[in-house]
Amino acid sequence: MEYLDVLNDKGEKTGEKLSKCEVHDKELWHLAANLWVITPDHKILLQKRSKHKKAFPGYWSQAASGHISADETSIKGMIRETKEEIGLELKPFDLEHLFSFSKKDVFNGRKVMHRGRFDVYLACKIIDIDKIKIQPEEVEEVKFVTFEELKQMTLTPELMLPFPSEYPKVIEILEKRFATRTM
Repeated sequence: MEYLDVLNDKGEKTGEKLSKCEVHDKELWHLAANLWVITPDHKILLQKRSKHKKAFPGYWSQAASGHISADETSIKGMIRETKEEIGLELKPFDLEHLFSFSKKDVFNGRKVMHRGRFDVYLACKIIDIDKIKIQPEEVEEVKFVTFEELKQMTLTPELMLPFPSEYPKVIEILEKRFATRTM
């Protein structure tokens, strides 16, 4: 059973640790992280969530994402989630923290309020997509997209996981960093 640290509305740990189910059932704030991966030739790695996921099955999303376990830093949790979901091994120095945000949403038409504090990371890596080992319970497939394809996908709500406050910031950061290069 996975346990999470409960956060207050400012994103600070309260000292309480509850199961992931309890945190969601009680609509409590908790820590999660998202990872964007870009290759040196400016291809962006995305994953398609498994059709068996409770929340947003079949939606495209960042290269990896997930809940951060109790007593785990977001960097360690993001490294763990990335290895579990797509088999990509990262080190802490591979991850650059871009920003954090809080998000409340209801999913699957249920009356479930998800309250997450997300740390967003970027990794610039050479990746052989044929060597990625997906975890079928979590991920259906992975693919590379161009910068323009990503922009279009984020404008299509039925395609991408709903992170409307994250996508514009990530796109802005990528535009600033890679504007002088071909994307």
